[in-house]
Amino acid sequence: MRFNLATLSRFVTMQQPQCSDWVKVLGLGGSQTFDYTDDPRYPKLDLCEEDFLHYRGQAIDTTYVGAADATVYLCPGNRTHFEFKQPAGFRDMWVQQPSIEDAEDYSRVASIGTGYVATEKKLAPGGVWYAESAIRFHERYWTQPVFGDDSMPPLAPIPPELLEDGDGEDEGSDAFDGLPTEPVAPSGPEGPEE
Repeated sequence: MRFNLATLSRFVTMQQPQCSDWVKVLGLGGSQTFDYTDDPRYPKLDLCEEDFLHYRGQAIDTTYVGAADATVYLCPGNRTHFEFKQPAGFRDMWVQQPSIEDAEDYSRVASIGTGYVATEKKLAPGGVWYAESAIRFHERYWTQPVFGDDSMPPLAPIPPELLEDGDGEDEGSDAFDGLPTEPVAPSGPEGPEE
């Protein structure tokens, strides 16, 4: 027997697109996708390169292949979030969201689901298969992920010669004394005219 199975959950959110910077999903980045948004008969194979998926009132119909293994969060636009856990069975995440122009009620709804949808599940006669999916609600915003260290890199150490006191020279002298402060003109035929 071959089959596909999925769940689709709908969450009440803040008003879209006004609050779309905060109505978003984290954790789908890096997944291969089947994008059915433009034409469901001819899905586009693509790569989700964005860290966040924002609900901005646009139509979305995308399957994120293998994303059920990732830690996926949905923020409804306030200081809470939902966490999606798929301990067994399901492989993919998917978003099916009509545009606000097509379904005005979806200006305050975000849809996201999990399932076995990118490929067919094959089950031998008499075989057993099960799947688990859990959605946890947290009364706080998620911990911001570290996508890269944006802090200033450490400075290179200062050579000891530059830190020396100048070996008894006048007070205020340093290791840069004696170095020219003005650019030196090249000598020879290419030099400046006199």
